[in-house]
Amino acid sequence: MGKLLYHTIVAQTACPLRRICCWAITSFYPYKSPGPDGIIPADLQHNMDVIIPWLLEIYGACFSGHIPVEWTRSNVTFIPKGGRSSHMEAKDYRPISLTSFAEDA
Repeated sequence: MGKLLYHTIVAQTACPLRRICCWAITSFYPYKSPGPDGIIPADLQHNMDVIIPWLLEIYGACFSGHIPVEWTRSNVTFIPKGGRSSHMEAKDYRPISLTSFAEDA
């Protein structure tokens, strides 16, 4: 993708993306469990003026196929399923994946 096309996409999507990012960040419960980066939603919520422009740049890069390596990682926790007599097999657990909140915003 050419540089001009990239900047055109970013310019055309910046305003709606800004609103969506603000909405998403404020919709998270502030103290949810963090992903591998250790960032909790409260960190994003208390620093939105600084973080939103940075996130928009990253999201713009994502449109051209450049995904931050940190966003490809997750912490997986296995939660025992209820109603099971034993938890001896993998099928007795439900995997929960915790990713970066910046990715989810």
